[in-house]
Amino acid sequence: MKPPRAIRPPPAGWTPAQVTWLFAALLLATLAAYRPAWHGGLLWDDDAHVTAAALRSWDGLRRIWFDLGATQQYYPLVHSAFWLMHRLWGDWTTGYHLVNIVLHALSACLVAVILRRLSIPGAVLAAAIFALHPVHVESVAWITELKNTLSGVLYLGATLAYLRFDESRSPRAYALAAWLFVLALLGKTASSAAATPPATRDHIRRPTSQTAKTPSTPKMALTKYPPRGPASEEAVAIHAVRR
Repeated sequence: MKPPRAIRPPPAGWTPAQVTWLFAALLLATLAAYRPAWHGGLLWDDDAHVTAAALRSWDGLRRIWFDLGATQQYYPLVHSAFWLMHRLWGDWTTGYHLVNIVLHALSACLVAVILRRLSIPGAVLAAAIFALHPVHVESVAWITELKNTLSGVLYLGATLAYLRFDESRSPRAYALAAWLFVLALLGKTASSAAATPPATRDHIRRPTSQTAKTPSTPKMALTKYPPRGPASEEAVAIHAVRR
């Protein structure tokens, strides 16, 4: 006789309107905090990351993805974003800074949504601290660090999608988590760490008796843990290329 499944309480969350208002508030606060960076120029190696003249064509976009030595680091999603921004506003540095600020505010909003979904108190306060804490200044105010702000949004988006899968067992949610995870890796290989927190959370939440008695199967491994096989191999490959 199979043991009865534990009944989970419905996930705590906000309505889309509430999330929109939260993002708007965080964005305004972040824009104000980073006002001194709006018109900042290129720093240090920014000129090596903002799309070089040889890569500004459509063929240059192809090289960003398939010519491993075309860019300083093989982060094709990031350099594709730089390519698109240069097509839109050229060397106008304010545009690059504003993109970083908006992405950072979006990450802060995702932090709040994730914490709320996990029923952790103080989600809004945590998001505000995340948005305004000076530890993030380097990533937000430095154009080169688009790799952090872009991969951060994708990393947190993958985590949120996985939490939805964990509650619903929806294949679409799992596929979305996997897709966002791969995109995060294409933005920065350090995003491979995104596979660890959900797996750890699942292991801790599962009762010890269940862990000992429930046999492990490939199907359970697929549905219980986030995608780590192909994505981890991709992270290793990208790291090797960078070296």
